[in-house]
Amino acid sequence: LLATESISAVLFYAPWSPYSQQALPMWQVVAEKLALSNPPIPVGQIDAAKYPEVRVKHEIIANPTIKLFIDEEAFEFPLQEERTWANAVNWINERTNREQVVTNTEEMDAFLDENPLAVIGLFMSERDSQMFKKTSRHFDDVSFAVTYGSNSREMAQYLVKLGKIADTPTRFPTLVMLYQHDEKAAVYDGDMGDYHKVDQFILSRRVPMVTEFSAETAD
Repeated sequence: LLATESISAVLFYAPWSPYSQQALPMWQVVAEKLALSNPPIPVGQIDAAKYPEVRVKHEIIANPTIKLFIDEEAFEFPLQEERTWANAVNWINERTNREQVVTNTEEMDAFLDENPLAVIGLFMSERDSQMFKKTSRHFDDVSFAVTYGSNSREMAQYLVKLGKIADTPTRFPTLVMLYQHDEKAAVYDGDMGDYHKVDQFILSRRVPMVTEFSAETAD
């Protein structure tokens, strides 16, 4: 499952653990719900007591542990969250459907007001945005929005009007990254077929190039 799927949700459990025994029926409901996703999200469960090498590899400390695997990264269900099927499904959906579709200036204003660190994808068709969707799952601290069709040109012009970017992009698809440091904005119109390149574009601008030295940053 982990080797063949770009996204998968896994419950690591121990049969002797009372908490694991309670979690297994809940996990069956999670599997049923995620099977209805479009596309379906594969769900599995692993006896971490039977396979200690798996326990070590995936750093399983407690039983049970829920992990979501996306490409090369693993995300763990928050320990402070109650382990219910609804909470688990909501958490997985939030991590796998991270881009907000923006259709008008009011929605764009609301998105910009709420998200100081953001990437906006301007696409002509949803088909072109698959790698962007993949990238959106790799960053916890960055918010993502997406527009499609002629609306992308309109939203690009609106970003110019707001002073977020200097010029309307001449090529689509285009990504606009907005942040509170350095140049405040960056535009990417390179290869959208390789999510590693898109990831690198975001990684290189996610934090300030120069951080002011202080007692707090020295720690």
